[in-house]
Amino acid sequence: MGGKIRSELGKHVAIIVNDRTEIAVDGRTVKDLGFEVSEIAGGCVCINVQDFTDSISSIIEKLNPDVIFLEPIGIGLPSRVWATIRKNVAGRVDLAPIVVLLDTRKIHELYKKHGGLGLTLLGHLLSQQIKDAEILVMNKVDLVPSNELATISGYIRKIKPDSEILMTSAETGLGFDELSRIVLNGSSKILAPPTQETLMKHAEVVSEMSWVTEQYEVKFENQSDILEVERFVQEFLKEIRKEIVARRGETVHIKLHFKTDNGSLKASLVDLSQGVKITSRISGSVRGGTLTVNFIVRKLKGEELKSCVTGVLSRIIQSCIS
Repeated sequence: MGGKIRSELGKHVAIIVNDRTEIAVDGRTVKDLGFEVSEIAGGCVCINVQDFTDSISSIIEKLNPDVIFLEPIGIGLPSRVWATIRKNVAGRVDLAPIVVLLDTRKIHELYKKHGGLGLTLLGHLLSQQIKDAEILVMNKVDLVPSNELATISGYIRKIKPDSEILMTSAETGLGFDELSRIVLNGSSKILAPPTQETLMKHAEVVSEMSWVTEQYEVKFENQSDILEVERFVQEFLKEIRKEIVARRGETVHIKLHFKTDNGSLKASLVDLSQGVKITSRISGSVRGGTLTVNFIVRKLKGEELKSCVTGVLSRIIQSCIS
């Protein structure tokens, strides 16, 4: 959406990327697209308040953009983030409505498996994020049969009856004109702060998760074309997920950034049913590059996750790159 606002509407866009770990895969990806990026690492902006206010001040003074996008960590509570923004920078910027981006297919799968969202800790977090949202964006609708979309939006309205729902697809561009209009012209309302019960439940969700970011210098034996590189990335992420499952962990999200001399590649994996999503900007063949991987995993300690990654990486390089 930032690209649409920048290229089609001629707006100057800056982006703040917030990540739990010290290296932000999303930040590197956004920089590759040519955006001005400020990174806040190590936890939610609602905790790293000084870093957040410093980032806003620096962006306004140095860049003076028309629009600043803030992408908080995925397990954050929108109402808590909103309170931080309102208290610290509301006088310096106009606040657009809070947008919560939903993985439509994942919502549907959770309902089919559990009969609702709030029956699991992760489902409880999603339910609270839906309640906090001013605009709910059902993304990836191209991955769901059209006759099921009304059912899924019905799930959402059970949680928040007055939801303003927008259906989008990053693949087809569906809905992004309307979303851009809302962001540029809409205004945020006052949100109620999270209750103590919500904060305690949120802390319980967070305690089950591990965030790990690892960085590797990868060298192939020979020059490899883009198809070989993509196959290597796909197999690497799939094998890592299998290792996580074998160790009784659960994958929340795996994100990867591969920087080479001839461009970069981004990949992500939520579950195998959706496959590995790859966006490549590599041109020509490559001999290697810097591989950065961000793991968000439940029920598996970070050190145990790290111990299985190196072996998988070495094995996949040998099997995929000839």
